Amino acid sequence: MTFKDIYFPEVKFGGFTDIDGSIAFFLRVNALLNSDYTVLDVGCGPGSYSEDTVSMRRNLRILKGKVARVIGIDVDKAKKHKGHGEDDFTSYRRRYRNVYGYRV
Repeated sequence: MTFKDIYFPEVKFGGFTDIDGSIAFFLRVNALLNSDYTVLDVGCGPGSYSEDTVSMRRNLRILKGKVARVIGIDVDKAKKHKGHGEDDFTSYRRRYRNVYGYRV
């Protein structure tokens, strides 16, 4: 038996625990979404959550298709966003260079 099986028996029903903060957070985010919104995913990373084995958590985190547009940005150039956002920061960097005195 694993730690989760002993202390979180509910993991057998859906693959997540009652204290899984990502479920609560993204459930709240999804409740606030509207189909005509544009969402800015700050710190989008490489999209590794798309490989999450818990389908409930994975589907809550993927916002593409739930809103009109998803823009994914990340300060780490090595973390290329894998298709869950429709745009990336590169196109916006060219358009809004030196906004508020910051070089982006």
